[in-house]
Amino acid sequence: MRRKVVSLILFVCIALGLTACYQGNLNGPKVAVNGDSITNMATPDIQAALAPDYAYNVLGQSGYTIADALPSLQTMLTDPEGAPQDVIVNLGTNNVLRQDTLWPWELAAEVNLLANTQCVIMVNVSTY
Repeated sequence: MRRKVVSLILFVCIALGLTACYQGNLNGPKVAVNGDSITNMATPDIQAALAPDYAYNVLGQSGYTIADALPSLQTMLTDPEGAPQDVIVNLGTNNVLRQDTLWPWELAAEVNLLANTQCVIMVNVSTY
């Protein structure tokens, strides 16, 4: 019984963590921002810039590659509160740093996932 309770609690916590939650101007157009540690560090500035006009959901995870972020991007795009009209993706730097040779296929999967999005801005920051 205890194992079932612990499993249920873990499931709920994971589900809540993957559920998008818009903030900012909830009457404005929805924008999702998905990225790596650069996005994570810039989250307060991103939120401040978007808050007056947009409902936003910002997620930045340290170490994320393009492939790592695909599940969270999918969650953002299928949000029960409504899909974002605009998406900003800041990924790829960790692919470069890890000399990831699969990045072209990961990028193609990401582009395919975003194919029906009104506006997509893709950012990559790397010195390599």
